[in-house]
Amino acid sequence: MYTNLITSGIGLTTEKATRIKEAGIENVQVSFQSGEAKLSDLIGGYKAFEKKREAVKAVKKDELHLSLNVVLRRMNLDYLNEIIQLAEDMGAERLELANTQYYN
Repeated sequence: MYTNLITSGIGLTTEKATRIKEAGIENVQVSFQSGEAKLSDLIGGYKAFEKKREAVKAVKKDELHLSLNVVLRRMNLDYLNEIIQLAEDMGAERLELANTQYYN
């Protein structure tokens, strides 16, 4: 059993990553929308790709385990190779390719 923080990564600074580690969290999962910035920002509706990349750097600096999560949808299905490459480049130990889930 281990603790896991699931986050968009926006606002996750080096200082916060250190506090997270000190609190006993062992794994951080950061969500991305695509493997490249322009499409990721388009899908997310916000220029967040670089903020997420900075969060990943903070996680890796504190030697926390890193997971990436990408929800698969029509707009990013053709970019699986880029998504996998992003996970490799960022040093992710786990990549979750999630299906879009609709509720209600």
